[in-house]
Amino acid sequence: MNDIKNVPMSYQDMSSNGPNGPTQYQVIWDGTNLTKNATWNNNGGTWTPISPAVPMDLSNLQNPSLSMNSDALGGQVYLNATCTRTIIAAPDRVTRAASARPHQ
Repeated sequence: MNDIKNVPMSYQDMSSNGPNGPTQYQVIWDGTNLTKNATWNNNGGTWTPISPAVPMDLSNLQNPSLSMNSDALGGQVYLNATCTRTIIAAPDRVTRAASARPHQ
């Protein structure tokens, strides 16, 4: 993860739809968390800063990995998430805990 520390990456959140489709975030691994630092403004074609930056909640991932893009890293970036399932009260109520690690 040190290879991607503080490198901007773009991530499209399919669970967060706005009037122009899914929300695209600029995210950065700060050494502890993936943080959302900006959202893409389709109308202006620029990043709109999020201040303060918001840590991504990896506990609700729908997939076991995140697919992102980074110009600085030369294209697609995959982060595998280690997911564990914990049954809370009934089999139909499942929560997931996740942590990011680099794709190898």
